[in-house]
Amino acid sequence: MPYGNRTCSVRAYTYGCDPPTSGLEEAVEQSRLRNQLWNNLVELELTRRAAAEVVLAPYVQGDAEEERRASRRAALERAEVRADLRELARETYEVSKLIYQLSDCYWGNYLDVVHAWNAARSRRDAPRFHGFDPGRGKLSVRWPKGLPVSRVRGGNTQLVIDPVPPDTWDSRRKRRKQQRTLLRFRVRSQDRRPVWVELRVYLHRPLPEEALIRQAHLTWRRLGARIRWQVSIILEMPKEERDWVVRAGDPSVAVDLRWTRRKGGLRAGYIVGEDGEEREVLLPNEWLRGMRRTQDIRSIRDRNFNAHREVLAQWIDATGEVPEWLGDARRHLPRWRSPTRLAVLALKWRAARFEGDEEGYNALEEWRKRDRHLLEYEANLRDKLIARRRETYRVLAAWLARKYGTLILEDLDLRGLARRRKDQRTSTAGYYRVLANPSGLRMALVNAFERERKRVAMVSARHTSVRCAGCGRAEPLEFSVVERKCVCGLIWDVARNACLNLLEQLEPSGVRV
Repeated sequence: MPYGNRTCSVRAYTYGCDPPTSGLEEAVEQSRLRNQLWNNLVELELTRRAAAEVVLAPYVQGDAEEERRASRRAALERAEVRADLRELARETYEVSKLIYQLSDCYWGNYLDVVHAWNAARSRRDAPRFHGFDPGRGKLSVRWPKGLPVSRVRGGNTQLVIDPVPPDTWDSRRKRRKQQRTLLRFRVRSQDRRPVWVELRVYLHRPLPEEALIRQAHLTWRRLGARIRWQVSIILEMPKEERDWVVRAGDPSVAVDLRWTRRKGGLRAGYIVGEDGEEREVLLPNEWLRGMRRTQDIRSIRDRNFNAHREVLAQWIDATGEVPEWLGDARRHLPRWRSPTRLAVLALKWRAARFEGDEEGYNALEEWRKRDRHLLEYEANLRDKLIARRRETYRVLAAWLARKYGTLILEDLDLRGLARRRKDQRTSTAGYYRVLANPSGLRMALVNAFERERKRVAMVSARHTSVRCAGCGRAEPLEFSVVERKCVCGLIWDVARNACLNLLEQLEPSGVRV
């Protein structure tokens, strides 16, 4: 994603952080303001869409869906309709400016929210409201003209990282203590002075001195009962980083992103190279068993929650005399669906003990400790498995980028594919799609080839899976089919056949055809 100059590439460096030592309340408040700004903009967009439907309503006719779509497209070509929609867009823009002015977000935060809002409102589906969670948030700062990496160690008022010893990244003397340094991230301004959130960051790799920093994001999210903090620094690399280093005669490789269950595990894609290399992108059965284990733990937690919710309700009914706050909880207890609410009740009970509550309190506290243990187990296991999948994709992508000169992928919108097949695919197939994470695999491949300054060719996905690479005959094919037999007598793997068709669509020069 270049910043205005397509000869420049962008890299993101992400580092883990310890919890803040100061500025935590200011960071959470700024995150709340970001969430409020987003919801106000979503409400504005929903109002605009409703007004646009009122404008189009007199021109949309017909009972069939196709007729209504055709009449809608015809209405959008009418001069008076277009004029009304332009006026509606202008009014929306004026109101959005007023929302920006009334927002107390720091300018880096509201620009980040507005960018996300503009991207969301351009899609067919309407944007959604976001609930505020103090355990999950994001802060942003940016430099429109770029900030040299050398100035991040001082000399700017938005992001400061204390220097580390020069031999920190020496592989012979690499120590985690040396990587740990102080990070100051600007939250807002007070009397024209920066208000910082300070935390320790682990610089496991250095920032390239020749790059410019364009943006930085401080994020935090819940991982079990803990909060994980990270800082992401978006860098614009110099122009020469985009020069291709593909030599004449370097082979190409095609990757088909097709997920399906195999005997050895879950196939996330298939690779075919011009040099004869063929292999599956396979997530092994051991990894799949680990993901199923996280679901089993979640089921155990749900069963324990439902059982103890009934036990607590029976104990309160049998006791009779309970404090008002516990009586209010009893009235709403049957409608609770989240174990978090019961855990919050247990912590509140700990600070408001009353006479004769030993049996009920001890049972609830025992459940809370057990549920916390299972929550930590589930969250950490899932996080490790996702990290293992990401590392598998990155290692594979790096190997391909070193070996091949051109990467060939289908020019395909994976989000549209998921939406289009949502009502046609079983829950099992949808589950495997989420596990395979095809978008993550494609991102790892593209990033690796661009980092090595190799070509990435996105070719048409039309008929790549249904056209026989042997005879060229195309026949309809279900997505779940793994192998098929063509009328020419050739039996081929669908994913391998798609890779062969992708290789045929690319000229030797690597230009799209």
